[in-house]
Amino acid sequence: MSRSRIKLSEGATARARILLVDDDLVNLKLVAALLEPLDIDLVTAESAEEAFSLLRTLPHAVDLILLDRLLPGVSGLEFLHILKQDPSWVHIPVVIQTADATPAQVREGIDAGAAYCLIKPVDPTQFQAIVRSALREAREFRLSRERPVLVGASRYRLLRDACFEFQTLSDARELANELSMLCPNPETASLGLLELIVNAIEHGNLEISFGEKSRLCRLDSWQAEVERRLMLPAYRGRFGSISVTRARDSVTFVVRDQGPGFRWQDFLEFQPSRAFEPNGRGIALAKGVAFSELWYDEPGNVVTAEIHLEGAS
Repeated sequence: MSRSRIKLSEGATARARILLVDDDLVNLKLVAALLEPLDIDLVTAESAEEAFSLLRTLPHAVDLILLDRLLPGVSGLEFLHILKQDPSWVHIPVVIQTADATPAQVREGIDAGAAYCLIKPVDPTQFQAIVRSALREAREFRLSRERPVLVGASRYRLLRDACFEFQTLSDARELANELSMLCPNPETASLGLLELIVNAIEHGNLEISFGEKSRLCRLDSWQAEVERRLMLPAYRGRFGSISVTRARDSVTFVVRDQGPGFRWQDFLEFQPSRAFEPNGRGIALAKGVAFSELWYDEPGNVVTAEIHLEGAS
């Protein structure tokens, strides 16, 4: 039976909720103590079966899963494989914890769908930075899905070509939500579109480098820096654009920014070396989960993402 280490606030939707899946009582207590300063709701499960039962009860109320690799019965990796096959859960970021993080094991976790890896016993500073980053990503996705779609979903089947401009994170959420309605699986499409548009804003127009974002995430000041740069003369005149073309058998999105570009080749695949960093996985996530194909044009400020429409007439 699940145990709540931090009391749940019924009806308090503003607080993030984390599901911790681990059968080690010592680690449960340690993680609960590390999460205490973050003001979150914590739910625990001691097995994959118990975790799935909780997820089915509250399918949209879990923002992050902390998962032990070694579990009784269904293993952590098996749990992850099943989780990422379900559209209701695929958007939930997962941090996998292991006592022996060899490169092969890290790669297994990444290939199964983990967004982050942590080595037990966890380093408190790294742990809190990664949890904050994962919760921020979950919050951005949730906000994008909570926005009302201004045009009825049935009307989107009539759209063939359109182009939209964006500048802010709020724009990104709104566009990801609305344009996902063109796709057969709006949940995963919204996740991928949000990643590509936010990337165009932060790394493209605002020129926040990978290293700078890592530092900002550890300081919990990434969003504040985005807002600050949006007001600077060097960046406030920059806009991004997303064009969409709907054909009989595909939906194609082209995202452009006005930045100088970046080394996109380093981020198309999720590298084990970045598994312990609080950022650097958004493009690989979009490519692997949301789109049939994804590619960048040099110098890296134009990305094309395509979704194949199976059985389209």
